[in-house]
Order: sequence, then structure tokens, then C-alpha cells
Amino acid sequence: MNDNKISTIEPGALEMPEYMIAALLRSFLSHMEENAALKKLSEIVKPKVIGIRPLEPIHTIINYDKLGELIEEAADSVASEQVRSDNLSGYDTQLSCEEDRSVNDMKAAIIAFLRNIDGKQQMSQISAEFAEYITKCYYALRF
Repeated sequence: MNDNKISTIEPGALEMPEYMIAALLRSFLSHMEENAALKKLSEIVKPKVIGIRPLEPIHTIINYDKLGELIEEAADSVASEQVRSDNLSGYDTQLSCEEDRSVNDMKAAIIAFLRNIDGKQQMSQISAEFAEYITKCYYALRF
């Protein structure tokens, strides 16, 4: 899918932990077929509409349990991909031994961070801005 179809994250719109989770979800969904990504988000985002103007949402319900599951699925998928790859994309492969250790340390920290993401715990402290971001992703794919 075109990475631009999923909503970008506005700088400063989210606090760092949520920003990282939003970036994780954006990456995960962007690597799916568009219909598969829409199906995932359709299980999470349920807009309620009025009949006067079609497709005008007046209230959006978010299934936080399903969103927590999606976060965990995305984290597991990206962590597994990192384990399979030999280096982080975008890094020079001609690294000195010390630079190589530094990249490996960073890669290990990223994998550990991803493996420790708890979707339910993330949902217990979700902000309105994060919920709005997920809703925007849904609408970007849906319409």
C-alpha cells in the first residue's frame, strides 16, 4: 500500500510513548494490502452517522480491546522482522567494529521495546489525540 494513504503523525500532537505506538501502527498498516489494513481498522473504528448528510460522523466508537490487540500484533510483527534482518535499514553497512556494536545495541533496544509493548496497558492511558489519529487512519483508508 502507499505509505501516504495512512495519516501522518503531526509533530507534537502526541506524547512520545503514543507517538512511537502511532509510528509503529502506521508502519505496520502501510506494509499491508489496503483492504487488509482497512479490515483491521474497521474492527476498531465504528463511526455512527446521521441520515441528513451521508457519511457525516457524529460519534465514533473505538473498540479499545481490538486496538490493544492490533498494537501487540504490530509490535510482534515489527520485532520479528527486526530479528530476521541483518541490519537496520538506512544504515551504512561499512561500519567500524565499535559502530557495529552501537547499531546492534540500538537494534536490541528496539526489539526489547517492541517485545515489551502491552496493548491493554497502552489502552488504559490512551489520549483523545491518539484516538483521533486512529480514526483519521480509518477514514484515510475508507474514503
